Amino acid sequence: MRKKKMFAWLMALSIMAAGLGTVKPAYAEQTVTSRIEIQDPSAKEWEVVPGTTTHISIPVKSIAEYIPNPTITVTAEDENAPFKFSKVKLTTDTLPDGAYAIQTAGNTYINFDITTKESAKIKEYPMDISITWKGLAIDNNGNVSQDDLTQHLSITAKITKEKEPAQLVMNSIEYDEDSAIIGSNVDVSFEIRNEGEITALNSYVTFDFGDTNIIPNYANDNIKLGDIKSKYSKEITVPMKILNTATDGIKNIKAVFKYKDSEGEEYTSTKNIHLTVKKTSTQASDDAKLVINSTTANSEVKVGEPLELNGIINNVGRKDATDVEVAIISGTGVTTGIVPNFETQTIALKDVAANKKTKFSLPLLVTNTAAAGLNEITVQVSYIDSEGNAKNATAPFFVTIIKPDEKVENSDVVITNVSQSPESPLVGQKITLTFDIENRGDKPITGVSVGADDLATSGFEPFSSQAYK
Repeated sequence: MRKKKMFAWLMALSIMAAGLGTVKPAYAEQTVTSRIEIQDPSAKEWEVVPGTTTHISIPVKSIAEYIPNPTITVTAEDENAPFKFSKVKLTTDTLPDGAYAIQTAGNTYINFDITTKESAKIKEYPMDISITWKGLAIDNNGNVSQDDLTQHLSITAKITKEKEPAQLVMNSIEYDEDSAIIGSNVDVSFEIRNEGEITALNSYVTFDFGDTNIIPNYANDNIKLGDIKSKYSKEITVPMKILNTATDGIKNIKAVFKYKDSEGEEYTSTKNIHLTVKKTSTQASDDAKLVINSTTANSEVKVGEPLELNGIINNVGRKDATDVEVAIISGTGVTTGIVPNFETQTIALKDVAANKKTKFSLPLLVTNTAAAGLNEITVQVSYIDSEGNAKNATAPFFVTIIKPDEKVENSDVVITNVSQSPESPLVGQKITLTFDIENRGDKPITGVSVGADDLATSGFEPFSSQAYK
């Protein structure tokens, strides 16, 4: 049978070539085998590396016929395979810039690129090269037709090594130790570096301050870092507030990183920042140097009540500070509803000798227009050093305004315990209704009167047209 089919096929070619007959095109689609063969067995297996692009070149030859303008596609059997394929290009040894047919004499090369995702895991991935062209097909009866023929070639892409996942770490944590004092602001700077081999995509960092009594001094809880490539770094500065309720010592602040890989899988890692908080600045100074702190924890006060900001000024320098004055520079006024309860703009204090302290108190009034919640008031101390230079230092004071829920008075009148006599009245009889009127509101009511509407439509008439009072 095989000899018969081959003979018929050769005869059909001879007839077509001689112009003595034609083959009627059928344009059916058939899958064939052994028409195209891979010439180098080693080209059936390729090693690819995550995060890179690998050029594939497979030498093939048509065993049966010259195949012009084939349609070639490359796919992975696993639809979730971590690959992207470029368009296929044919070349030959004599046409390295591009060919349009698969030859019967000499090798034709099927060329394409495989881009492997950097998050790809170790695995072997079977791939299919589908080649479709218009060619002659012979059925079992020797009939010749022109069909869309398809042949599949199989190759394998192997991943033998994975990349290390993205790993965000913090390096070079820096802050001004002289600023990390109770009641002050401090900026913490650090470097965030990706020590992994995969890009950290859409990265964010949030800070968990726990019970440190340190709060963020920025608006968004999630600080966007963006994409951080492998072995790349980003530097950020995070402003923080050390509340007056904080204690001195080492404080642990957690930095929580969230990021994704190219597959959209989310990762979370946590790193620690150790911040040393001091009661007062310990930075040495050859001249006078005043620092200011609140001596009252986060004060709570109701609207309409007086308030005192109590603080202490410490001279950590080696010389006396003179002409010492304290003033409020922000956080009070009409907009906040917290107003100073003293006439002068500043309050004068006594001189502060080296390594000595002095206390102060600023009287305030919380008006009814003050908003409930945490309020920050900035207090400044001004002084003259031994060289006659005017200097100052500031510190935030925190006050929580308590605004009791306003009681809304209303009247809520209900009628209860309704009864009638007689219970089953006859036509023409007098009916007496008895009921209780109760005010369940919290506001007194006056001028109470009781009447009935639309009695006539119900077959009743009132004894009096006046409302009962």
